[in-house]
Amino acid sequence: MKGRTSVRPVYRYSKCFATFGQPKEEVIEIRRYRADYARSWLAVEGAITAGELEANCYLSHSKQQAIRPVDLAALRTLLASRHVLVGREWWRDGGVIELPEIPAARRRRTVLGRIGQHEFRRRLLERFGPVCALTGPQPPDSLHAAHVTPYATDPRHELAGGLLLRADLHSLFDLHLITIDSDLMVRIDPSLRKYRELSRLDGATLRINPADPLLPTLRALLERCKGPAQGLGLNEDKRPPGVDSRPFGRRRN
Repeated sequence: MKGRTSVRPVYRYSKCFATFGQPKEEVIEIRRYRADYARSWLAVEGAITAGELEANCYLSHSKQQAIRPVDLAALRTLLASRHVLVGREWWRDGGVIELPEIPAARRRRTVLGRIGQHEFRRRLLERFGPVCALTGPQPPDSLHAAHVTPYATDPRHELAGGLLLRADLHSLFDLHLITIDSDLMVRIDPSLRKYRELSRLDGATLRINPADPLLPTLRALLERCKGPAQGLGLNEDKRPPGVDSRPFGRRRN
């Protein structure tokens, strides 16, 4: 509280205009609260500006408030227009959603293991270092050794036809949703473009040293593995029945 310098009494209460010379001091206990948004926080990475929130979403325009109510429907519409995916809320009527338990057990099964896969990955790490061919440096344990040519039909570990891919991107690569053309250009299937991190990869150049001595062989393998139609972007209804128009034709490599 700031006192007056030229008028006495020094203090005056602005609401009732009562005046007094010395303010009364009183110690009041307060309770502090801490908010934890870890379970529901979603980073939108610049998809929405503060001005857009102010104009479209805030129900209160008092900027002195640290927390302001928002119009959830307007916010969801704005997020959807920027291709930001929002999952279901983890809360409902003030309580945590309780989902039925999923049955779990173990069973024996026989699988075919690839001979030499570990050594293939080790050689790729020696060649490229811990670098994903699509996204750059990554933790080594997150990188898979991927084959450019289908291993199921050509079971060879050809070093020139190998790439290191982050595990999640390797799965999409095997499903033909991420492909690479012979110009080392990354292509993203239209169904993935609503995912901001993946859409940024579309049109990017493969992260391989241009001086890599095996690069010409890799280009040749990529050219040979192209399907009947060149590259991505062909509508599904325009593809001949049973023909995969994307550069690679395999399920798992």
